[in-house]
Amino acid sequence: MVSSPLDRSSLTSLCYSPGQHLLAYWEIRADLAANQYVSTLHTLNPDTGDSSVLTHVKGKPLGLTFGPGDALFYHLGSSLYRVHLNGHVDEIAQFPGSIRSFTIQESTGLVIVAVHLEPDPQDIWVFRTLPFKRDGQGFLVGQDTLWQLSLSGDSPIYLEAFCGYTHPLLSPVAPTVLALRRTQDVQDLLDTTLVKIHLKTQETIPITAPRAIMAMSWAPHGEHFAVIGKDGTIGTPIAPVLYVGKDGENSLTPLYQPETGWLGASDGADWRVSLASAQLKWVNSTQILVSETIHGAKRLVTVSLRGEHAVLTLPTRDFVEGLGTDTQEYYAISHDFTHFDEVVSITPPTMTTLTHHHEERLCPPEEYWIDTPGQDRVHTFVLEAKHRYRGSILAIHGGPYNAFTHQPTILYHALAHLGFRVIWANPHGSIGYGPEFASSLQGHWGERDEKDWQAIVDFFMDSHTSLDQIGVIGTSYGGYMATWLAGRWPSRIKAAVIQAPVVNQLDMLWASDIGYTFTLEGCQITWDNPDEANLKLWQNSPLRYAHHITCPVLILQGLDDQRCPVSQSSALYTLLKTRNVPTEYVIYPGESHLMTTQGRPKMRQDRFERILHWFDQWME
Repeated sequence: MVSSPLDRSSLTSLCYSPGQHLLAYWEIRADLAANQYVSTLHTLNPDTGDSSVLTHVKGKPLGLTFGPGDALFYHLGSSLYRVHLNGHVDEIAQFPGSIRSFTIQESTGLVIVAVHLEPDPQDIWVFRTLPFKRDGQGFLVGQDTLWQLSLSGDSPIYLEAFCGYTHPLLSPVAPTVLALRRTQDVQDLLDTTLVKIHLKTQETIPITAPRAIMAMSWAPHGEHFAVIGKDGTIGTPIAPVLYVGKDGENSLTPLYQPETGWLGASDGADWRVSLASAQLKWVNSTQILVSETIHGAKRLVTVSLRGEHAVLTLPTRDFVEGLGTDTQEYYAISHDFTHFDEVVSITPPTMTTLTHHHEERLCPPEEYWIDTPGQDRVHTFVLEAKHRYRGSILAIHGGPYNAFTHQPTILYHALAHLGFRVIWANPHGSIGYGPEFASSLQGHWGERDEKDWQAIVDFFMDSHTSLDQIGVIGTSYGGYMATWLAGRWPSRIKAAVIQAPVVNQLDMLWASDIGYTFTLEGCQITWDNPDEANLKLWQNSPLRYAHHITCPVLILQGLDDQRCPVSQSSALYTLLKTRNVPTEYVIYPGESHLMTTQGRPKMRQDRFERILHWFDQWME
């Protein structure tokens, strides 16, 4: 039997010291008994293979970077820490709120820290703008503040003039900071204004930039900076673009937009405990390193200031973090269908594994490209049953503008060991297959991708054992589609696991933290004609077909989910129970929409065990 996803560790925050020729990174593991995470700070000489463990930390520290004196810096909670290479740890400063990020100017020891101040527990919250809540953060109350300190030991100084600014990034050579600011006319959750702050004069200069900034990075000598951004709202299939700006200028120049791929993309492996953000790092003063999702894999690409790009990595692995040196050496954290996270070195086109945190090897899935109506092919992955065949389970990704990539999913292997064939795919709406493929789902949620899943099922009925026993599982939009298929295919679906779903678009539109932009655009409607909009929303709601569901349904929901609120799961549960459908509703207090990867260990383990038990019980 396959063991728990929590038995594996994930690697994150890879950084490099050219002076020491040393890599550093966090290894994060779950301590199930203590219901917490434990992080180990490793260093590694990539040439000799010599490695050291510097410290262990309870929790998930953030922001690991080398700084003055080749010490390492990170933050956890309200404290900023320094770790010396001999393992000695200093608490540099403690702040009156939680640290969101920090930035260090190595040449001077200047540090700028972004701190969120929580409101007084007795305060009454009054909102006058959108957004007013965000999944993972709850209601957007309190203040975002910037603080300045020196590593020489001075106390932090509150930069009162910059209240409301976030994500500061210091120039490596000047007292200049890039930062993001939310304004009163903000509507979408990602809307921000990019500004340049001159610390000496406290002057702020707005920079003409896309509405959503996903990543920023200064060039080594401070003459340029790079930005990944997009002009669409959150969750819409408008691809991010790499821009470059020049110090002294107040606009950006588009540098690279993949024809097929997608810059960045989220990471949803059930064994990882860190989310990979958009990759953006300078290799030297003329080359930028970015990550790109394409055809179900995350690759690393270098882009020159002339816009020329080169692919560094193989298409059969995921490279979730990477960096390059000025001597053209590349390092990354990587995994594939059979291997878990390791640090690797890259000399295109070869790759060398530098660490050995995981000796376990899994069986890879088979890959197919299946024809669907409309001339497109859908990238499909199949993990065959390891024992007596009991049925097939369709696993559907969230988003919908997301994609399955080359990462192992422990749940699928555990289901295979129970005798199930697991089929997952990147249907219409998935990213990394070109802009038309991603945008084709707009206005056709449920309808277009149902045809894809029908083609997939038909393919395997023609070429494999008959799919007379089908289960379905999905989270978020995957939960939307799992509910849709269970209602549309009642004679075929024998069991369903539905986590944090969207089932009622009318409720989602106004109750979700992103619904008022995401749902309107996803369903291709406006609110100028509410009756017409309501009709379209209901047509694209799985609840419309849920009265046809007859299979047993397990519903999983984080109570603090602001993305797909608890009202969605509650509506589905109530409808099914009134129709005497075998249904179980599990609510996880304190958990957000990202419970599968970011939740507390005991909650994640409970989810894993319940899913296995549900399919084992109902798909005989």
